[in-house]
Amino acid sequence: MGVQRVALVAVLAVVGGVGVLLPYVAADMPTELEVEYLHEGKECGNPSKNGDTIFVRYTGRMHPDLGGAMFDSTNNRKPVKIVLGAGRVIRGWELGLLNMCPGGRRRITVPPTYGYDPGTHADVPEGSTVVFEMELVHIDDEDFWSKVKPGMWICFTAMVGCSIWYRIWKNTKEAAVKQQYKRVQ
Repeated sequence: MGVQRVALVAVLAVVGGVGVLLPYVAADMPTELEVEYLHEGKECGNPSKNGDTIFVRYTGRMHPDLGGAMFDSTNNRKPVKIVLGAGRVIRGWELGLLNMCPGGRRRITVPPTYGYDPGTHADVPEGSTVVFEMELVHIDDEDFWSKVKPGMWICFTAMVGCSIWYRIWKNTKEAAVKQQYKRVQ
């Protein structure tokens, strides 16, 4: 894990009604994506992968060394729908949500290089490290073929039945036309 050292920063504080510049040393900030497994979730045969449509709940906070203030959450909303690998969410989510099973929870620390592009999130200052607690709620195509097969058999049986009925109807009609043609001659 790489670490970026942030030098001395001056912070304006109001002390006794007077503005005073105080030194503040920011702690070491991560420069690489960090993924902490909080809960594995239920066992699944097909964990999340690129191309899957997944639904997640999350809480986004500033890095604890930047105050840890929450800037976004789905606590009072529906889970967010994401297509992994489509590039529609930050890169930290794309990588941090791979190989998860439903019910799994992770804490993903996202440095600026894996986070928001400048100006894309009003509540996140440019160059900030953010931390997300993510829960994978559902993988849309978790077991696609086992869900599709019963329906396919019904469709296949209906198609075969229609084909057989059509051939019988066609042969019967052709025989009737031939018989009527013979009577006319």
